[in-house]
Amino acid sequence: MSRRWTIVLGCLCSLICFKFAVAQDRILVGDSLVISASVIQTEIKLDGHLNEPDWQIAVPCKYFITSEPKEGLPAQFGTTVRVLFDKNNLYLGVECKDSLMHRGVRITNLLRDFDVEGTECFAVGFDTENRQDVATVFAVTPYGNLNDMEVFNYGFARNADWNTTFSAKTMRTDSGWIAEMQIPFKALRFKTGINEQSKSGICMLRVARRDNEVSSIPAYQRQLPKFRMVHPAYLTGVHYPNPSLNFQIRPYALVEANREALSSAYLYKIKAGIDAKLAYKPNAVIDLSLNTDFAQTEADQELLNISRFSYRRNDSFFWRAPVLFTLEINHHLFLSHHGP
Repeated sequence: MSRRWTIVLGCLCSLICFKFAVAQDRILVGDSLVISASVIQTEIKLDGHLNEPDWQIAVPCKYFITSEPKEGLPAQFGTTVRVLFDKNNLYLGVECKDSLMHRGVRITNLLRDFDVEGTECFAVGFDTENRQDVATVFAVTPYGNLNDMEVFNYGFARNADWNTTFSAKTMRTDSGWIAEMQIPFKALRFKTGINEQSKSGICMLRVARRDNEVSSIPAYQRQLPKFRMVHPAYLTGVHYPNPSLNFQIRPYALVEANREALSSAYLYKIKAGIDAKLAYKPNAVIDLSLNTDFAQTEADQELLNISRFSYRRNDSFFWRAPVLFTLEINHHLFLSHHGP
């Protein structure tokens, strides 16, 4: 009789310890998890090796929790992330484990702006203004494909056409694959006066497509969208530079060829123009377009709302600032201002 009770009590204790361990992992994600970044002491060579001394002393973060196929468990495919920064960039060193080594990697294509949830990748989202309804996302696959996008409306809408400049190098290893990411501060929006003690929202996602495992920091419920920043983890220790003038220019040229019926001759037409963007304040952007190519102009996404709740329009064109005006000059020159 006593032996039977001993076995029962032993099983109960084991179950309680297991539950406590899982609960402890859950406590470590979400609101209470703070990811500490370290300043770079030596130059980082972006090559996917993570062999610089700074990576060895950076604080590792590895509490990834699954949302698929099972929810709320420590990830089977381990992921370790370290964050560094210098005066111009954030750096992420990512180690993605796989029991089949590099042979376990599964990707669906080699395109830029790939489907984040549909292929093997690592992605990170930043809410540097702690707005909670928007995020700037950067992703990379084991083969070096890049993806950047804006997420808004609390994760329910995305602007995949948004592009910025960031770099990443990857390497497939005997334990899985490694990614080394360089994200310029100019690709992020942050308030003036933010310092090392300030906390900014961050979320990280690992997709291991071999077993369809999706894990993240913080933990997400399966039915909720990824990169939802309502309850993020927090990045601290980063010394953000003062916002500076950010100017981007993108020229384009198009060649059109037409041939009339019953004729073998082609008529050629060349069209050229320039798109430019000037960010002169954290919340103010000027977009300039000369001889606009309207065929490439982004159109509003059509939305069908069949619920009893009204839809809140909060896409990337409108959330940047409360005031907007547009001015037409000489028929082909358009100037728009986003800001107070």
